[in-house]
Amino acid sequence: MVLLENSIPFHAQIFLRGNPSRRGMEVPAEFLDLLPGDPVPLEHGKSRLKMARAIVSPENPLTARVIVNRIWAHYFGQGLVETPSDFGLRTKSPSHPKLLDALASRLYREGVNRGSLKDLHRLIVTSATYRQASHDRPDCRRVDPENRLLWKMNRLRLEFEPLRDSLLAVSGQLDLSIGGRPVDQLGSDWNPRRTLYGFIDRMDPPPLLTTFDFPNPVSSAAERSETTVAPQALYLMNHGFIAEVVSRLMERPDVVSLGDPVARIERLFEIILGRLPDDEERQIGLEFIGEQADRSRWEHYVQALLMTNEFAFRD
Repeated sequence: MVLLENSIPFHAQIFLRGNPSRRGMEVPAEFLDLLPGDPVPLEHGKSRLKMARAIVSPENPLTARVIVNRIWAHYFGQGLVETPSDFGLRTKSPSHPKLLDALASRLYREGVNRGSLKDLHRLIVTSATYRQASHDRPDCRRVDPENRLLWKMNRLRLEFEPLRDSLLAVSGQLDLSIGGRPVDQLGSDWNPRRTLYGFIDRMDPPPLLTTFDFPNPVSSAAERSETTVAPQALYLMNHGFIAEVVSRLMERPDVVSLGDPVARIERLFEIILGRLPDDEERQIGLEFIGEQADRSRWEHYVQALLMTNEFAFRD
């Protein structure tokens, strides 16, 4: 399916006081004149292309700022401008206006990285600001309690897609192949493909996704809402997919081969939480497993680790 322009161009007219019977002046087809720069006329037959070029033109800094702000919000939980779809005069000013302009200019600068989102991602994730810990600093919190000046990394909960991918990753069976047709990932069959490739019916999104704040795909959503409700925890407690993840994790060669309970607990911590347990956590694990360490006890222990905030949040 493609879009074609009408053979006879449509000429819009102003309706005086909204009355279609009272027609005012004709409105020429041109780019928004409220944005900086001279209005760009949109000639018939190429209006869509010229509109697209005007939107991404370096003379229109709004587009670059919006892109940078949304990418920033993805990494830090909140954009440099708090309202990702509103850069108007009545919104709050950016927390770091010079940084926003510098990143927007970098996105549109001349050179091999012009328009490169990968370059922008790389710059952010290698910065000292992004690599900060999430530990509290009382002296900074007194001055900036909302952390708008980013004196620490915001602790952010994983959305459903990275949460599901993380579960597949610890099972050792995450499919990292790129491309292909969308697949049903929420059915009863095991499917290790990244959640990015899940099939979405725009008119009827799965209830599981909406439980985890998946936005309505029918309309545009600048950011996701964040709720904490019981069905989210119940999914990690009772869903068949979680049981399959636990079972496959326990069957990993680097887990099965460890007969010593302490060594196995340490390996599970490394796989799931990316660190070794401290003495207290190690003791709690041994007490939970007990002397009769059957597979059922180990699976319950693994599921308990998967339900910790440390697994579901990124620091």
